[in-house]
Amino acid sequence: MSRHAKRVVVLAGDVDSLPYVVHALSTEHEVLRVVVEDKEPRGLFLRRRAKRLGWWTVLGQVLFMLIAVPLLTWSGRRRADTLMAQYGFERVPIDSNLVLRVSSVNAPETETLLCELQPDVIVLHGTRIVKRRVLEATDAVVLNIHAGVTPMFRGVHGGYWALQSGHPELFGVTLHKVDPGIDTGEVVAQKVCEYTSTDNFTTYPLIQLGEGLMLLHSTLAKEEIAPYTPPQQFSRVWYHPTLWGYVWDRIHSGVK
Repeated sequence: MSRHAKRVVVLAGDVDSLPYVVHALSTEHEVLRVVVEDKEPRGLFLRRRAKRLGWWTVLGQVLFMLIAVPLLTWSGRRRADTLMAQYGFERVPIDSNLVLRVSSVNAPETETLLCELQPDVIVLHGTRIVKRRVLEATDAVVLNIHAGVTPMFRGVHGGYWALQSGHPELFGVTLHKVDPGIDTGEVVAQKVCEYTSTDNFTTYPLIQLGEGLMLLHSTLAKEEIAPYTPPQQFSRVWYHPTLWGYVWDRIHSGVK
């Protein structure tokens, strides 16, 4: 461990990319525990999303995930393998002794664990919105790697939406402190990322995570985490594309 090594707790959703984050952190820091929340019941998630966006949009999003994403994953598999090797992502299971499973990241067990461990840093990855009482359970700085340039591309799939909306210069990643909002915390680092014509919706996040982990390492190596002022053109929360929206945009703009 380097002299800048931090004591870290990871709060995460049950997502495939979690081992990449944990192993990357473990190379330079002490990962104390990995708290993994159960996936939210699909019916509850869809009802809440429909209340916000309407059932027609939610239907399109579900069809996109069921039809388009598997095809894009298949067509992008070689590019994904290249990116995995480039960023050193390994499909190695996390040490089970480090893992605490909870029903929600906001469960009392999470708060209790954080109070007991008193980590230097808490890193979020793929969780639901974290409540203020959990964020303030310790004096630790709470950081999140967001796959998009905030505040313009908050929410999900910020890389894809930057390209789809005609802003390739905003295809990037943000490291920010976490507050109870949706990607509204203080930005500490941002980077515009490079992509190729062989990338698509399923490989953009690998680029953003790889570059984001490098931002995280360089930030944690500093004595003090200073704020960064991002370019502000607009602020918007983005969601999953619908199947028909994706097809239309791919035909007319070529964005994959």
